[in-house]
Amino acid sequence: MPKFIAHRGLSSLFYQNSEVAFLAAAKSDFFYGIETDVWLTSDGYWVCCHDGSPFENRDIKISQISFEEAKKLPMNPKKWGNARQRGVSYICSTEKYLEINKEYGKVPFIELKIVPTMAELTTLVDLVEKVIGIKNVVFISFHARNLERLKRMNLGIRTQILTTSWIQSKYYLSKGYDIDQNLWAMNAGRIHKAHTQGREVNVWTVRDLATASRFVMAKSNYITTDYDYSRWFRKGNKKVSSTKIRQNEESVAIRLFNQGYNCCQSVLMAFSENLWFNKKRAAAIAMPFAHGIDKSGNEICGAITGMLMVIGLSHPNISKKAMSELTQKALDDFKSSFGCVRCCDLILNKDSEDNTEAHRKEGVCEKIVETAALIAKKYLP
Repeated sequence: MPKFIAHRGLSSLFYQNSEVAFLAAAKSDFFYGIETDVWLTSDGYWVCCHDGSPFENRDIKISQISFEEAKKLPMNPKKWGNARQRGVSYICSTEKYLEINKEYGKVPFIELKIVPTMAELTTLVDLVEKVIGIKNVVFISFHARNLERLKRMNLGIRTQILTTSWIQSKYYLSKGYDIDQNLWAMNAGRIHKAHTQGREVNVWTVRDLATASRFVMAKSNYITTDYDYSRWFRKGNKKVSSTKIRQNEESVAIRLFNQGYNCCQSVLMAFSENLWFNKKRAAAIAMPFAHGIDKSGNEICGAITGMLMVIGLSHPNISKKAMSELTQKALDDFKSSFGCVRCCDLILNKDSEDNTEAHRKEGVCEKIVETAALIAKKYLP
């Protein structure tokens, strides 16, 4: 099971990088560590905030005011993100953040947003050593120079280089770095390649259960997320139970179909939470494939197309041959129930302009959608 890192504290509930967000994450057994971003005030205090102008007054830069001034200023109200709890928030010192981690046994993941001088970096290292111990912290940064300096100061310091692409990650892996990569550029195969080189992988930033599940199964070492998924991922589990995170997809597909979505949309959208995209994107992708492709009736049933989309998306790393075999098995399963796969053959009355609406009422298409969803579910990993 990967170790989950609370992104800027429990930022799905509370203001990012705030003391209350750090405390909420610290009190959850789900999180291994808590991530934050650090900046320097004009008088040399390290504080937690995402950018250099974090206040309600965007003209004020953290580097230009003292800590005493900074802690009296309200944070930017436009930076609440997905947080549910609202209200006025104030800046948190890095020292307080470290104390919270120590008290609750969490591992701080400290992102250096700037490239400080060697003297400034030394003050941060000294602070960490004093509060929690340098070997109990992971430093992360987009700036390799920061991590190189930290390693020169103490070879025992744990670091991860932040990257946004696999090209960057491959380069830094070759240099012996553990990587912390944007999730959109990471997959199971790339995680495996990093592991074969003896390196660890962190992915950021996970904001839905389906993506979290995907990277659990891909065996990422760490997952940085805004959310507490302890309801689904139990501490100490070696494998995620798919029954805990999957809905009754066939029922969802039927409900969506009866709400007016086409057959392909209904099947694909029913599985969207367990795949990598949201329902809106699933609906857009599947829209042209209804009624044997755009109401022609002469091509493969839209529900089957949706079924195959689900199977393909849930097996991103298998070979072409393996996918071909999986596709054929799924089609054979469908044929065993209905005897054919073309839309016009399935609904028979291909000459009627109103055949889809008629078959909605008769329940024919509903049964097809349900069967396609059941078959897709059968072949999920």
